[in-house]
Amino acid sequence: MINTDKEFYSSPYYFFLRDKGKDYSLYFSAEKNLNEARKKDEMIKVPKDKVKQVKDYLEKLLNSKKK
Repeated sequence: MINTDKEFYSSPYYFFLRDKGKDYSLYFSAEKNLNEARKKDEMIKVPKDKVKQVKDYLEKLLNSKKK
């Protein structure tokens, strides 16, 4: 489960959703190990009203059999 302000890594996916007050920052990458994922992550801003949709999509992605 994707939680706010807590890193999530399930090979090869890395997600970190941080609360920034007005909005959220979603850090993400797809790498073979956690150290590489942290070094190569990208960030997008997510409005607070869209966070539930983003979490639902990430859960769907993680449960998918396709990598």
